[in-house]
Amino acid sequence: MISSVSFTEVSSRSACRVASRARRADRVPALLGLKGDANKALDDLVAMIVGVGAVGATTALSFAHLQVGELRLVDRGCFKPASLITQPITPALIGQPKATAIARLCKDISPRTRVLACDGPLQALALADLARVNVLIVAGDNLTLLRDTGQRCLNLGIRMIHAAVHGESLTAQCRTFSHATADSPCPACLFGAEEHRMMNEERVFSCEGFRHRDTHANGRSLQSTMSLRPLCAFGGEIAALQAVKLALELGPPVQDTLFEICAYTWRNLITPIRRDPGCPCAHERYTMLRAPRLLRDCTLEELNRAARLSQIGVEPISLMVEGFRWIERGLCACAKSRPLNRLVRPSESTAGRCVHCRKPVHPQPFYSHDAIPLSCIERFKHRTLRSLGAKDCRGVLARHSERAVLLTNPPQKARA
Repeated sequence: MISSVSFTEVSSRSACRVASRARRADRVPALLGLKGDANKALDDLVAMIVGVGAVGATTALSFAHLQVGELRLVDRGCFKPASLITQPITPALIGQPKATAIARLCKDISPRTRVLACDGPLQALALADLARVNVLIVAGDNLTLLRDTGQRCLNLGIRMIHAAVHGESLTAQCRTFSHATADSPCPACLFGAEEHRMMNEERVFSCEGFRHRDTHANGRSLQSTMSLRPLCAFGGEIAALQAVKLALELGPPVQDTLFEICAYTWRNLITPIRRDPGCPCAHERYTMLRAPRLLRDCTLEELNRAARLSQIGVEPISLMVEGFRWIERGLCACAKSRPLNRLVRPSESTAGRCVHCRKPVHPQPFYSHDAIPLSCIERFKHRTLRSLGAKDCRGVLARHSERAVLLTNPPQKARA
């Protein structure tokens, strides 16, 4: 799992001064069955939305009106002219990155909310970037994204809501996954033969529209989503309301259920979601721990101790430094295999220069590791990640056959 992008915090603009005087507490009703403080629960809520299109953008704007504590938006796409048909935007946003554009709108609505945006794919985010998320809403356009998001939420124990619509039947769907244990169902548990076929085709159901119903671009099968704006907005608002119910613990439990409502008949259906024993995803839970100091300043030996695997009588068998690969050897113009033994970002095609020919050294694939076997780095255990090449590290996954521990940086306030 290699990370190459991260979140950027959106700052307030001068036009937000009026919005900063709006107080949520003036409008929150006396909710039936509320056990705690609604305003505190919303202040503490950290919500993340993956896919900020017709459905996801609606959910994001609702969270902004709720003035939630923190909102994280992820989408690698940009708005196109067809986006005006189904998405809550104006023509001024055409051509802009979706995540950042909607993040700015959310920040304008709620200056109190910490708003973060990532204009890249979820798969390129470090697992540590999902830390502290209370609920994640996925409203993406392909099944691979749904599977990968579900895998991460399951590993980290994050409650997840999948919001979708079916335009032809005017149906909105909301799947809620508790991910309470490693044996909880995940989105891939619901995939059948047809879903796996569409994943293999990299089928994309885009709300942006395409000139032809079935086209191919960059090797991906594209099919435009045919839907109406009211239905997309309805699906997004259902997801937002479901997240509020989870945060405030309102009504009967909604975890591991599928909720559907059809606008033709206004009939709704609630169906339980169950674990598929044959699910291809890894149903395992990561233990999340804080490193004693910034990861880049920790030695490999310190990371082993911080993972606490020795307390259960085992040692890690591998370490994965998110955003980096371990390169043992490389080739240069000398046509000789040179030892490197350093951490290199996957986007970097070279790893320094040869001391003999002064030409770039290219990592050899066979000697490149995402998960680093401890046998490869035993003699470097007293070196810090920074000295080994990882000057900016957000997460380290220490793995054993029986347990996996995700080490993250200390809280921001604890940093020097």
